[in-house]
Amino acid sequence: LTSLLSLSIMTYATEFLKFAMMSVPIVLVFMIVPLIQYIGLVDLGFVKYIFPIQSSVDLLDYSVSNTNTNLILAYAQLIFWIIALYFTAFKFFSTKIIHR
Repeated sequence: LTSLLSLSIMTYATEFLKFAMMSVPIVLVFMIVPLIQYIGLVDLGFVKYIFPIQSSVDLLDYSVSNTNTNLILAYAQLIFWIIALYFTAFKFFSTKIIHR
């Protein structure tokens, strides 16, 4: 998921340093906020499901500690985010790079 998000961001950069400066804050927000919620520092409630990485965190938590989680929601969210980020990355890449 983060690679698809990074591929979408890459289309706006012309050099690696610009890409790194643009992608690091965005990727960190999408990865750190669900992990902070997972360790219990904040309680995001239902808002945590808007982050793409949350379903992966839920599935990893279920596989390691067998906690009570909604597997159907986690799998559906994971499939949704993969498809959404794939088409977003494809659209940005095709319009910004291929059809210049």
